[in-house]
Amino acid sequence: MPTVVTATASKVALELDGKFGAFVDKVSLPALQFPAAGPPTFGAFEARFNVSSASALLDWAMSLVRRKVPEVGGAVLVANQNSELQRRIDWSTGPLTELAMDPLDARDGKKPFTLDIKWQPSVVKYSKASGKVNSGVT
Repeated sequence: MPTVVTATASKVALELDGKFGAFVDKVSLPALQFPAAGPPTFGAFEARFNVSSASALLDWAMSLVRRKVPEVGGAVLVANQNSELQRRIDWSTGPLTELAMDPLDARDGKKPFTLDIKWQPSVVKYSKASGKVNSGVT
């Protein structure tokens, strides 16, 4: 089930290696998978973001095109309209696995250009949320 921007969670952001990545339009959290043999594993995270407002996140996404994908740890940050954190979902060493974009169409000329990314976490942890989202923009 995706986490989207709503009235109570008006800001959803990604943090990459402890630094602000970007605000995102949507994040789908990984499902817990139980194979027949072996320990449970996590599925993939998915996110959609606006390219014009994402610097660190765009760099990470474009590393897939350059075929030099670093494994980064990070967090999904869900905040209210005052940027106060409501939920934090941490992951460790998640390699980026997929990059996609919507088909380009002249009828969508006023829509922002967005990219969809998918990454595979090794560990997911729901942490206590406190503080504010700090995007570095004042």
